[in-house]
Amino acid sequence: MVQRYEKRLFLCMLSFLLLFVSQKINAQQFPVSLEQKLQVPVYDIANKAIATPWVGGLNSCQFGSIDLDMDGKKDLVIFDRHGYKILPFLNKGGVGEIKYEYAPQYASAFPKMEHWFQLVDYDGDGKEDIFTYRYPSGIKVYRNTSTTKLSFDTQSSTVLKSLYGTVTSQIPATNVVYPAIADLDGDGDLDILVFSVLGSYVEMHRNVSMEKYGNASTLEFERYSDCWGRFAISAESNQIILNQCSKSEEVKTKSEPLLLKDQKASSAESKHNGSTFLAFDVNNDGVKDILLGDVDYPDIALLVNGGTLQAANIIARDSTYPKGANPIHLMEFPVCALIDVNNDGLKDLLVSSFDPNIQKSANQSSVWLYLNTGTAAVPEFTLSTKNFLQSDMIDLGSGAYPVLVDLDGDGLTDLLVGNWGNWNGCSRDQWGTLNCEFIASIAYFKNIGTRTSPSFKLITNDLAGLSSLKVKSLIPTVGDVDGDGKLEIVVGKEDGKLLLLKNRAANGSTPDFYLNNDSFGGISVPSDCAPQLFDADKDGLLDLFCGKADGKIRWFKNTGTINVPQFTQVTDSVGHVNVSDQQLYLGNAVPNFFRDAQGNTRLYCGSGLGTIHSYSSIDGNWNGTFQEIDSPFANIQLGMRTAVAMADLDNDGILDMVAGNFSGGLSYYKGSTKADGIPISPSSKGLFVYPNPVKDQLTIRYDDFAQQKENTLWAQICDLMGRVLINVPIKETISTLSTQSISPGCYLLRVVSANKGMLKVVKIIKAK
Repeated sequence: MVQRYEKRLFLCMLSFLLLFVSQKINAQQFPVSLEQKLQVPVYDIANKAIATPWVGGLNSCQFGSIDLDMDGKKDLVIFDRHGYKILPFLNKGGVGEIKYEYAPQYASAFPKMEHWFQLVDYDGDGKEDIFTYRYPSGIKVYRNTSTTKLSFDTQSSTVLKSLYGTVTSQIPATNVVYPAIADLDGDGDLDILVFSVLGSYVEMHRNVSMEKYGNASTLEFERYSDCWGRFAISAESNQIILNQCSKSEEVKTKSEPLLLKDQKASSAESKHNGSTFLAFDVNNDGVKDILLGDVDYPDIALLVNGGTLQAANIIARDSTYPKGANPIHLMEFPVCALIDVNNDGLKDLLVSSFDPNIQKSANQSSVWLYLNTGTAAVPEFTLSTKNFLQSDMIDLGSGAYPVLVDLDGDGLTDLLVGNWGNWNGCSRDQWGTLNCEFIASIAYFKNIGTRTSPSFKLITNDLAGLSSLKVKSLIPTVGDVDGDGKLEIVVGKEDGKLLLLKNRAANGSTPDFYLNNDSFGGISVPSDCAPQLFDADKDGLLDLFCGKADGKIRWFKNTGTINVPQFTQVTDSVGHVNVSDQQLYLGNAVPNFFRDAQGNTRLYCGSGLGTIHSYSSIDGNWNGTFQEIDSPFANIQLGMRTAVAMADLDNDGILDMVAGNFSGGLSYYKGSTKADGIPISPSSKGLFVYPNPVKDQLTIRYDDFAQQKENTLWAQICDLMGRVLINVPIKETISTLSTQSISPGCYLLRVVSANKGMLKVVKIIKAK
């Protein structure tokens, strides 16, 4: 019992630190740096160890093969476009074995990328180069310059252009077209297939490097065909129309208009707007066939090429590929890659969603792996799993909003995680529009480790059965809002309203939360309320902050009592914080206020674009403008719609961090003190309290009183949420204070100076 109280007091110390903020001053002024840690154990609901829990989740992925560590073995790189996030994996498998080790240290070698990427060796040096798209530049290429370590030439990237008759222009690429980059004409250099600007016909851009220079080291293109394969795709559906174009495939010497044979295809030309290509020889006839994915459709079409290297001709379409019991049917807009996943010398098939729309991906089962059970010449693909790598990590669907708190009172910090939603199927309405359902829930991970070595076990992925509400975006915050000595959970929803969950279990028992109020405080903001309970003005009452979709934070001051809260809006933009990206207008503020070792209020705020914004200069300035400063997050790539929670999880006196992102996963970062920094938590050296546990009266001996007597000193007792419950002056080395007014439980006693802030802190227990 005493041990449990001790840890709850320990959490009280965290409540001052839980919300550290920053601004554009100097990174060196920060007391902590953060290092990603992957070894903290996590167990699923069946008590099975999750192999790589802290990878960060996967949603809408593309795949590439490259040697990351220069050991001569091809490793795996994943690009998740829901957050523009690079995830490198070292290949540790033997022949016929699938074994990948997450290796985030290699992510920094890659340039910033958006929308899509491919790893292809264009110059024949055996090292895969990067092809990617960025608006408005078009297709950019970064050459692989690796020797002893992975590197790319990011200073002189090439933007691909093509000769259209006598005019040179960018190759028509967009964020919703994933091109085929392959040797289509068999001459030894890489060509490109994309849909035309108008959308229904495929252009081939032939690389003329071999013809002109006798090698593949340059990227010089000309539009070879404006109707490659002699097919078109319908605007209203993914129907393939064969035998199009009145001209045979031939080298274009001038920019000639396309002559169409099918008027239906012609009228549809301006409407089709999204496809993915994979070019490879399916049947070993020497010409490239195509796997074609289409926006708003779950299947992949195999387009069989019955033509020649010089004149492609699609003669058949198969919409159930691969053949067998499990053809590709992945919501939504599938994209494919050929990679030898199991090290058997045969290319396997990886499939994921390509849709940039976050409301379409089948999140938790969005990475399908088909193993090649055929041959290199004639592959046959057999479904192995629908959640490749996802099953080895914490992946809660879309969105992950963590809270660190001792939920069950056992002295160890537990983990709550809300999400934006789990994919629950798609359907078309009467107008043919694809609509997908997502259902949000809250997961509870109990800390089953020790005070110095945390370890988490999933207890439930649907706390209080909130999935039955069938709503999106459940974002939790925790605090005792009614003064009953128990923690409540306040949950923000996508519609801007708040839920209140109360714990019906007795103190010290396994928590049993239930929905008590579906309109807590009568509060409603326009959309996406990300709430936080925090005593802003140190009046002993928990105020409410609500991060909004527009990137701002609304402040509701608690004007009620400790037992009957009442929230009154003060401002819809506290501190004039605005984390919206000024180009993409992605806001989605997720605030995390806390107090540091000196008692100063800080703020870390997640955002839609993924940057963690840091603020200071908050105390005494709640109606002014907070100062944004540099933070230890500057070089951390988390993905989009980030949220952070901070606590000292290993009892070293320094805050650690758990961060969530929209791919549904979590990342764990261990905090450490910088050489020129200060400790996160003040020392208790020289401060003695007794008896502890205490019943009615506490004696305080502060040995440094003589050195501090020129300052005004106070002894303060605070609760788990940082509220000051007792505040008495210290006038001599030994003093006493009455504890009769506080309930049994754990607290922090701190010595505070008017000039220097918090000087000392120690945990105390109020006995029954």
